[in-house]
Amino acid sequence: MKLEHEVVRDLYPLYMENELSPAVKQAVDAHLSECEACRNTYQTGEEFFDHIKELENTEVPNTVDERVRMKIRLTRYKWITAVLTAIILTLLVSDYKSGREKLILEFENYYRSQELLPIMFNIVKEPEHSELEYVSRAVNQLFVDMIALEEHLNFFEKHQLNNTEYYLSINTSNFNSMLEIMQFRFEQGMWSDTDEAAYQVTQQYFDELNQLSNRQYRKFKHGFSSYFETLDVEEFDRFYKDINNLSDSYTRFHKLPEELQPMDEKELAKHVAHILDVHEKKVELRKESPLNDSPYTYQFHIDGQYDGAIDGITGQLLEVRSYPTELGGPTLAKDETEEKVKGHVEKIYGSNFTYDLVPIGGNASNESKYYKLYSFKIIPNYKGYPLYTPLEQDTVMTVNARTGEIDTFRHNQDVPSYKDIEKQDLEIAVPLETFNKQGLSKTVVIYSAITGKFELVHMNPALDYFEKGKFYSAKTGKEEWIRVDGR
Repeated sequence: MKLEHEVVRDLYPLYMENELSPAVKQAVDAHLSECEACRNTYQTGEEFFDHIKELENTEVPNTVDERVRMKIRLTRYKWITAVLTAIILTLLVSDYKSGREKLILEFENYYRSQELLPIMFNIVKEPEHSELEYVSRAVNQLFVDMIALEEHLNFFEKHQLNNTEYYLSINTSNFNSMLEIMQFRFEQGMWSDTDEAAYQVTQQYFDELNQLSNRQYRKFKHGFSSYFETLDVEEFDRFYKDINNLSDSYTRFHKLPEELQPMDEKELAKHVAHILDVHEKKVELRKESPLNDSPYTYQFHIDGQYDGAIDGITGQLLEVRSYPTELGGPTLAKDETEEKVKGHVEKIYGSNFTYDLVPIGGNASNESKYYKLYSFKIIPNYKGYPLYTPLEQDTVMTVNARTGEIDTFRHNQDVPSYKDIEKQDLEIAVPLETFNKQGLSKTVVIYSAITGKFELVHMNPALDYFEKGKFYSAKTGKEEWIRVDGR
């Protein structure tokens, strides 16, 4: 049996695997003894992989039996598959290696950003070095570095990240407010056990983050083995959860998280049902993402009737949105409408709540025969002193002009609840006329960012809400800050 060059090259895999019949193997050996080119190919394997493409169009002579022909085809496909698989695996390994290298590089930036935070936080108690901006910048940079790092997480790390509460993010507004309040209270001699505890636990959280980052940093510094290490997403999430919960409880209530007592969902559902006059089983609650609101905020849904939000600590109804329905018929008179609104207010804030009800319009006078509304501003007061509300943070209720039922409601987002305002012992120990400060001409109630309580203050109406020197305590005569957007 005499074989051609092309056939001998095709038989290379079967020859090497010793799968040829004795007759065919003898023919191949005879050819190799005479052909130096084929002998070199069999000895070195050269030209075989370049010859794979040619195999697709090669006709196997009829001199080779059918079993050999099938083995040649099968081996051909095996080699092609093996080559393609090797190429794909090489690309995947290369891509993974590149991703790990970028992750390690970004983590180094993160590591450097958090490294000095435990030391920088001491600025809170050092009035002579009171540039809180440095701490704020470091925390902001930590946020930026984490975003850059997240782009290079692998599949497992991204899965863990998607299951975190805070997505490895700090609420920088709340945190920076906490820094300002702490420093102000320290400088003004108002430092309390709560301040010291919050200060110490913040320092502890930064120390723990530093230790965690050190461990992770060392894991990423072991040469090629570092490519098999993963970011401890769950461990890092504990830090973000702790620091965000602390800054929220401190800025809203001037308390530590463990001092708060969240209401259970059944109790919250019952409260919503009472206010909106529905069965509590119809109230569906869902925990709001703390990235969007307080860690204790719940969204609620009442099928076909209402959506809204409620605070899980105070039980304060924060927002209501109704499902509009088209109705005909006459609109309610002014006094009837106000009585309806007062009934809703009493359910929301309690029977001892004192306030002024101010009509702010609606569309009840237009020509539409369907959906008509009346809107009212609800202004709490304490013994005749109104609650001061900056910007557009008023508490507003809109009711259906024909039924008096709540259409929309929005509670002032900067005040956790009005329920305790009548329980406050607010007194004027420093009368307005004793102040020599320019422009203090009005006495109002504010929800204080400094104390986390309602406070009676003298104010300068001409200044913008964020300017220093606008509010001074009627009790102590010291400067006060109103809580706005986390402060």
